[in-house]
Amino acid sequence: MKKGFFAFFLLFLALKAAFSQCTPATVRGTATVNTPNYALNTAFNSGNAAPATISNLSSGMFSFSGSVAGTARWGNGIRIQNDPTVGDYIYVQPQSTNNTTTANIATYTLQFNEAVTNFSLRCAGLNNQDQLRITAFNGATAITLSNANFTDNVADPGNSGTIVISGGNVLTGNNTAGGTSVNTNRITLTIPGPVTRIVMTSGKADANNTSTVTLGFTSLSYTRCVKVPPDINASFVNMQVTGNVGTNDIKPTGTTYGTPTAQPGNPGPALPSINADGTYTFTAAVAGVYKFSVPMCPGSVVSPDCPLIDLVIRISDASASNNKPFANTDMATTLVNTAVTLPTLANDKAGSNNAVTLNPASVVILTQPQHGTASVNSTTGEITYTPGAGYTGYDRLTYEVSDRSLPTAQTATADQIITILPAASENSTVASDDYNSTPLNTTVSGNVRTNDIDPENNTQTITTQTTTITGKGTLTLASNGDYTFVPVSGFNGPVNFPYQVCDNGAPSVCAAATLYLLVFPSASLPLDLLSFQAVSDNGDVKLIWTTANQDNVNRFELERAPLSSGSYSVIGTVPANTERSGTYSFTDLQANRFMDRGYYRLKMVDNDGRFRYSRTILVNTGGSVTTTLQPNVVPAGQPVMLYVSGTQNQRSYRADLISANGQVLQTVKGVSGSYQRFDTYSLKKGVYIIRIIRPAGVVTEKLVVQ
Repeated sequence: MKKGFFAFFLLFLALKAAFSQCTPATVRGTATVNTPNYALNTAFNSGNAAPATISNLSSGMFSFSGSVAGTARWGNGIRIQNDPTVGDYIYVQPQSTNNTTTANIATYTLQFNEAVTNFSLRCAGLNNQDQLRITAFNGATAITLSNANFTDNVADPGNSGTIVISGGNVLTGNNTAGGTSVNTNRITLTIPGPVTRIVMTSGKADANNTSTVTLGFTSLSYTRCVKVPPDINASFVNMQVTGNVGTNDIKPTGTTYGTPTAQPGNPGPALPSINADGTYTFTAAVAGVYKFSVPMCPGSVVSPDCPLIDLVIRISDASASNNKPFANTDMATTLVNTAVTLPTLANDKAGSNNAVTLNPASVVILTQPQHGTASVNSTTGEITYTPGAGYTGYDRLTYEVSDRSLPTAQTATADQIITILPAASENSTVASDDYNSTPLNTTVSGNVRTNDIDPENNTQTITTQTTTITGKGTLTLASNGDYTFVPVSGFNGPVNFPYQVCDNGAPSVCAAATLYLLVFPSASLPLDLLSFQAVSDNGDVKLIWTTANQDNVNRFELERAPLSSGSYSVIGTVPANTERSGTYSFTDLQANRFMDRGYYRLKMVDNDGRFRYSRTILVNTGGSVTTTLQPNVVPAGQPVMLYVSGTQNQRSYRADLISANGQVLQTVKGVSGSYQRFDTYSLKKGVYIIRIIRPAGVVTEKLVVQ
């Protein structure tokens, strides 16, 4: 620009930053460059030649530095200012930068603290032979620029001058007006990346011109990598679980967490309550797998422009024998062109409180990886992933595993997420979350390091800990990853322990993960109870039950309690067979002589004297209409089965589910000798009446939803 005009460099402080996928997640966002501790019009180095650096921009994402050389000096120095059209910016005024090919130059550097992609920088104010040489780097490697990297070449309105691009990276402004505007004589640089540093040398294209140079950077955007591995947790129906989605995240400064949203297919409407620091609580009334998206917002980023973390919480029915397995996300990192084997089942386990185990031979890949191949070891269930030749980045696959339940195996799915690094990458190590379960009052052991992987094959060491959580138990964790958890007597429910693993690379690096434990509320079932029914007919009650996976079972004791007293007594014993499964029956003859209405339950006893009860069944044995409600006390979401029998078989009936205020909520129709189902998904906690209407009479049953 002409002498007499002051020169300035401005960096618009409202930048746009998106977020790339370090692990699969919805990860784009908007950030604001901020200048902490720098007030408006703060000046640096006016009238001298000292270098200046403004650090911690965009919540610590990058720094800006300026320096002059040769005879060049700062005029008014570097200032933080504001323009109503662009917001805050950094103003720089060098003088006597007479030629970018000489030593009399000003140099500006944008230094990122990690590689970014989709880099975009808009420069304004290039006129009067102002010249800018741009060099981009990824680490120590220079990035070749060409004319194709530049767009939005707009001169000052009313003038014919343009910004000339030469050599692919040298910009020269030959316009004669608009130099001090932040919106004119502009051009935009775009680099796909990755980029770690931008170096810009400024001066005049004319060696005889010593006037100041105007450079205005009015827009800066990029995509950055935020490491957001999925989080897991586990609990029982209607039992609160706590956790922290931030434990294993590599968080930019100022990160907060937002309101979660449910992913499609959840078994119920429950949502976790998440605090800004990532801690949360969650309670669900229905068993199943719950998946949520949790916004992770680095400093200055607000929803909906935040990376989304996957949170997967598996809710088990503590008394059921047919829960699906707990299959959890696996993580691995490997180097380019290098296969990696993931211990698929290391953090997976059968979902019920019994002796059933997972079947390694059942592991199958449902969704193949997009950037490589994968194969399964049918003996161990391990999956070996081989990246495509030369590919670096991220890949994922989905697998399924089955347990050994009889007669029907239960299945579950989970993801495996693989990071493929370039050959010259910095040292890294990976930790994956762990899961285990144990019966009531039973110590559980395992190893958290089994599913932690180091891509450089360095030795991983666990940070030891002995941690006691009041009322829950004590975890002892050794440096080799071995752990032992001793639950407090009587405790049941979820408990988790974050831990750290570090390698012995140079330099050493660490990663964090969490051990999730679930303590069942009773001793382990000696078998799977597939069904338990009580059928009332003409005063008798026939009890029928079916089992699978019998292990060390001795006998079944049948117990009965009148509704009026609730006091159980043993009415009979049935010995267990020696097979792995069986169907058993027992008839309580003339039960109506002992009670009109009452409860039945099954006590299952093993050879060691351990036992467990089945659910209770309410049976109506009096009158011409007899009914069975199974069960009659349930958590919301658990279905209820109604059985109606009597002296007039195959006669139709209608049953209404009625609220406390008399509103009919559901109606089913059936015939004697068949089961009908009531759903409790939408019911609130409270007492409900089921009214059964038949030609032979009307009977009511009480249903309690907890």
